[in-house]
Amino acid sequence: MTTPRVVQWDIHASDALVQRRFYADVFGWTCNHLNDPAEYGWMLAPDGGLLGGIGQARAGETPGIAVFVQVDDVPAIIERAAALGGHVYWGPSAGPNGMVTACVADPAGNGVLLIRPSDTGEPYASCPPIAGIRWQWEIQVPDPTALASFYEGLFGWTFEGLNEWGWGALRTGPDGGADGALARGDEPRVFFYAPVDDLQATLDRIEARGGRTVVAPWQIDETHGIAIFTDPEGNHVGLQCVTAPVVAG
Repeated sequence: MTTPRVVQWDIHASDALVQRRFYADVFGWTCNHLNDPAEYGWMLAPDGGLLGGIGQARAGETPGIAVFVQVDDVPAIIERAAALGGHVYWGPSAGPNGMVTACVADPAGNGVLLIRPSDTGEPYASCPPIAGIRWQWEIQVPDPTALASFYEGLFGWTFEGLNEWGWGALRTGPDGGADGALARGDEPRVFFYAPVDDLQATLDRIEARGGRTVVAPWQIDETHGIAIFTDPEGNHVGLQCVTAPVVAG
């Protein structure tokens, strides 16, 4: 059995077309279904790499951000999630090519998408580690430590505890995909981080297109800076800027 892997992020939107155009404009990404809300829209980096997807929220589904986790046995993970205090939003749903998907919720109500790859190797998702980026996704809740046991029990990941800022790494282990974090926040939410070259210039583009700065550029150390914004639907998204280390002399 392989380690459950975080393979991408997902945005279920109230208006998928507005969201796709916003992210395409701000980051220079492209979308394979930019103008068709009936189709799921994969967001692609300028080099063609698959980053995540933006789809229209289903009737009765709460719009927001989730992470996609690749697993071997979707029904087994659903059963385990329920035993650990989560519940099922929808699924499992099987496609003709063998791909199986579902969406569960953690005890705080955050959605987690599950996927078993197709038998044909259809390229549904790809989220390789980005050089210099420490983490790529984050789950915020009022009590991260209480939530940690859910993800440790569900996927076998390891929570390293909270630091003085109320943030703690959630390690997915060997072949587990992109590491993430649990952090203290005023309400449950999931967000991903996008790498950029200039935090303030990116925030300026975001605000010009209907987004809003939540956390202004913050230099964590000599090589890493972050910022956080909300998109037109109020989803929180992080920015990371990684620079070459300062060499003394």
